[in-house]
Amino acid sequence: MKIKILILLGDIPGVDFIQKLLSMNRYTVDARTSHTEIVDISRLGSFDLLIADVSPAHVMPHEYLADVRNYSPGVHIIGVASELNKFSAISLLNDKLIDGFIYPYTEAALFEAIEDYEKKFFANFSEAPVPKPENSAAQEVSFDNMTGHSPKMREVFAKIRSIADKDISVLIGGESGTGKELVAQAIHNHSNRKNFPFIKVNCAAIPDTLIESELFGHEKGSFTGAVERKIGKFEMANHGTLFLDEIGDMALTTQAKVLRIIQEREFERIGGVKPIKVNVRIITATHRNLVTEVREKRFREDLFFRLNVVSILIPTLRDRREDILPLCEFFIKKFCKKFEKRPKRLSLDVIEAITEYSWPGNVRELQNVIESAVAVEESDVITIASLPYQVGSQETQRFFRRKTDAAAGDVFNEIEVNSPPASSGDVKAAAASGIKSIVSETSSSYFGNNEKAGIEKLDEVAPAVDALIKSGISIEKMEELIVRAALLKTGGRQIEAARILGIGKGEIQYKLKKYCIKASEYKKISSK
Repeated sequence: MKIKILILLGDIPGVDFIQKLLSMNRYTVDARTSHTEIVDISRLGSFDLLIADVSPAHVMPHEYLADVRNYSPGVHIIGVASELNKFSAISLLNDKLIDGFIYPYTEAALFEAIEDYEKKFFANFSEAPVPKPENSAAQEVSFDNMTGHSPKMREVFAKIRSIADKDISVLIGGESGTGKELVAQAIHNHSNRKNFPFIKVNCAAIPDTLIESELFGHEKGSFTGAVERKIGKFEMANHGTLFLDEIGDMALTTQAKVLRIIQEREFERIGGVKPIKVNVRIITATHRNLVTEVREKRFREDLFFRLNVVSILIPTLRDRREDILPLCEFFIKKFCKKFEKRPKRLSLDVIEAITEYSWPGNVRELQNVIESAVAVEESDVITIASLPYQVGSQETQRFFRRKTDAAAGDVFNEIEVNSPPASSGDVKAAAASGIKSIVSETSSSYFGNNEKAGIEKLDEVAPAVDALIKSGISIEKMEELIVRAALLKTGGRQIEAARILGIGKGEIQYKLKKYCIKASEYKKISSK
């Protein structure tokens, strides 16, 4: 078992080197550059140790570390600082937001602190109690196969509890894919009818000519094709619950017969003459606005009032984005078990993509996306390349849309290099203010050890670099695009790509692992 380490070192230099060194020393390591990223990842609880910069230059360590403690109370946090800030460190220790503090910061001190934690981790692993959230509605993240800690979903959970054991009709509204059937099932499961059948009927999926037979049943010979008696859904649900999904799609003639059953609690099979008594609780659901349907005379007003004794509106996924990551965690565990795969986690690019996407298909669409990603992803990290096209980031979409015979420079062209080339003065000013840091390690490899020669070569790449800076793309994404471009140009040959970038074989393998890049995919592209 490997300890999973998350690093947020801010202004402390050498983060990439530390990450590489720790990865070589039997640890699973991930590095981030923003405290907001750390908080997002902590929601998933997928790491054991956080190494965080708590120096004065860092953004409000009390606030983001408190969030980390809230979401992942069992995580061990080591604070490091490149300059002394005793009061901040003492405050963080007193508030139990960090478990240790390293100053002055050195790699040796960091490794010693990690090794000390590792010994305690394995010594206490079998005895460590699992942290339990407080038993309150505010901490609740799941309820009867539904996941969500947003205020809107907690309201839904509370309403289910309040009406589940009351024998009244319930109308559930919400867009397709929001989980209306799960709500209906939860109401039944917590009701006095839970030991009797829960029968589901999708009114939109059954033709009007067959819906009455489906609901009420028929006698043998009552119409052409009725070769034997059939028991209808109302009769099957006797003493239990009948869930009529998409009730807004039901024909007016059928609505009248459903109304009669609700009023009289009896019906006759098609072709039958003997009334059949039933005791059924009816729960209905629709994605339509039934008030509008009633106004337009497409739905019976009297039936609407009978069904709408209590109404529950399920929020869309885009209206409860704080539930997206907990839902992802739930689905990842579910499908890793289904496909017999190792536990997986989401890369930062994926977290950004899924939290920004509009999710027109709601939770059902999210479930399908995660199922697909878990099925195709072979590594322990779900990357942006594993997501469906419509969910991925714009940069990734542009990258994979390019032609297979594109040269490495086309990667920069894909980032909309449409503005006029910058003037020589602008480029030199940009270089003076940090182009080498923008292009990061790949930049220094391209320029080589001769800085003067490197500045001269800036004239060749100035328009592309200028466009990258204007696009607002991150340093890491720049480096990833350059590595991908080199692999594309070499057809996935790592040694040749390393030569183009001016780095060694071990370094490019490190970068492939860092950005979850599969060189084999570029062999497939080049062979097409």
